[in-house]
Amino acid sequence: MVKKVLLVGADPYPPYQFIENGELKGIDYEVIRDVINSMGYTGVFVIQEWGIIEELFNRKKLDIAFQVTKTPEREKKWIFSSEKLRDAKEIIVASERCRHNFNDLRELIEYIKQEGLKLGVMRGYRYGEPIDSLPIYLKSEHGTVDEVLSSVNLGSICYSIIDLGIAKYFIKRKGLTGIKVLENLGITRALYVIFNDTALRDEFDQHIKLYREELYNKYFKKYLA
Repeated sequence: MVKKVLLVGADPYPPYQFIENGELKGIDYEVIRDVINSMGYTGVFVIQEWGIIEELFNRKKLDIAFQVTKTPEREKKWIFSSEKLRDAKEIIVASERCRHNFNDLRELIEYIKQEGLKLGVMRGYRYGEPIDSLPIYLKSEHGTVDEVLSSVNLGSICYSIIDLGIAKYFIKRKGLTGIKVLENLGITRALYVIFNDTALRDEFDQHIKLYREELYNKYFKKYLA
């Protein structure tokens, strides 16, 4: 029996989905692949910048896109999974040259406003409050994780918000000694999968609920142990 092919998209975000030496790898990629396979499908994956993925999905050139944050605006136009993919812990990374002692995220935000600094963010991402409501002139937008972490490491910007797993992965692999991870400053946001077909969403929800814990335990150990 020939498996139906699903076109699946996401933006590159190591260690969750990335291409290394021509091979597609990553925690979320392997989870999504295994869940799709358990449903009787095979996935063809497109890894591109989020703007390209969003355009392809809106034009129905993709069946699925994953690692997506819910917003009221997005829920009006996209079919979200009822089951979340996982929770992402977004934390602050700071340049070693800058202040580190903050009690919470809001204190850091007030400091950034007072000092006229910029917070590094990924272009097109939604983090939730209080990050999303920051005026654009207080944000330094970046297209890649490498770019934003290099800016913090060199002290070009003092602070950035980034996924904890990604921060640890890149700091270790790249030897970024000019960065301090402030794990006490952060937010947790749920990540979902979006679909262009409700029946496919419902089928996915059943399978991710069954296999999510087992698969994430397996692949977090593989990539972050």
